[in-house]
Amino acid sequence: EILAGFPKDHPLVEDVLQIFGSPSPGEEVTDVQRSRLKDTGKWETSIAKRAVKLKSFNWMDAQPTKAHRVLTTMYEEGLFENWIQQNHDSLPQKAGYPQHALNEIHGSLHDPANPIIEINGFLRSDLSAWLDNWSSNNDLCLALGTSLSGFNVDSVPQEAAQRALQGKGMGLVMVNLQQTQYDGLSQLRIFGKLDQVMTMLAEELGISDKVKPTGHVYTPQCAEGSVVKEDVFLVPFDENGCPSEAKTTWDLRVGQFAKITGGPYEGNVGQIVEKSNAGHYRILCKGFPIAGNAFADSNLPSHFAIKRDFSLWLGNWWSEEATKGFGIMPGGKIPVVTVDEPTQVENQAASETVIKVPVQKPKASVKAPPPPPKATSDATGKGKGKDKGRAQESHMQCYAQ
Repeated sequence: EILAGFPKDHPLVEDVLQIFGSPSPGEEVTDVQRSRLKDTGKWETSIAKRAVKLKSFNWMDAQPTKAHRVLTTMYEEGLFENWIQQNHDSLPQKAGYPQHALNEIHGSLHDPANPIIEINGFLRSDLSAWLDNWSSNNDLCLALGTSLSGFNVDSVPQEAAQRALQGKGMGLVMVNLQQTQYDGLSQLRIFGKLDQVMTMLAEELGISDKVKPTGHVYTPQCAEGSVVKEDVFLVPFDENGCPSEAKTTWDLRVGQFAKITGGPYEGNVGQIVEKSNAGHYRILCKGFPIAGNAFADSNLPSHFAIKRDFSLWLGNWWSEEATKGFGIMPGGKIPVVTVDEPTQVENQAASETVIKVPVQKPKASVKAPPPPPKATSDATGKGKGKDKGRAQESHMQCYAQ
């Protein structure tokens, strides 16, 4: 229908044909395009003509949004001190936000000592303590783009809002597209898209000209005199990854061995086997115990332990952080340390006693959320009619989406 009504002499006709038409021989298509081809009965024809080459998205190619860049500039201007990140995508760091001021409470795709935690897993104890500290001491909390659907991290905005109701601090500002169970507690509630809202905020704060443009690529700026040679650094951390006045050599060259300093794989040794075009380091983990639940399986009997080979990644920003004396949190460790090639690798689950703090939070005793804002008279589109709002989702449904 779109193609039929589109002017054939329009300068963008070729772009429209590429988006909505059948793919050309050898052309890559997205999942959405493939679904549309199936729905319109063109999929088998395209396959027969050898026209479809499936295209998959590499998570490592994800880039920061305007909101990430505005928040990074706000931090650089001293407008806030700490970011609690529930996502695993490392987009704040790619925007230039410093790792040591970022609590990746649910794990990270670029920190071998803090891998992604499953929904029924347990939080890393030091990051949980750091979370609790900010939960008790922040004077203003911005909850951005989160559904606050029942995780322990929800305590941060909840406590901020409740303190403000007692005349302590400025409370909670919430920005997202859907209602949450804490809407009635917030001191300011904005229904909107983050990129738009944060762009407006940057203008109001007078920092728009300092926000890095879309497409800007972060480049690590290591401490002066810390680079021995490419991928070899002097860092103020000891052989266990703890902060130290004396410096040790941090060798991230391909072929070197690295011991993980924290998390469920603490003490295990992997080998650096690749440096990506973006400068991230891939660590091959052979015979590592499966710890997808992050500590959930660490106390299982040894005959229940399942081991396999997989890879973990170390983000390129860690070279700047480590050479400047910053670990995963203030006073914390760096993710890995350089070790000699082990004569025999017998990797085990972390044996350290862990205070188990679950990812999910018991049901909060707060009032039911208020109804979403009423649509204006000229509002149209899905979800804007007279029907009731969408039923409240379970934690698992929210997490899966």
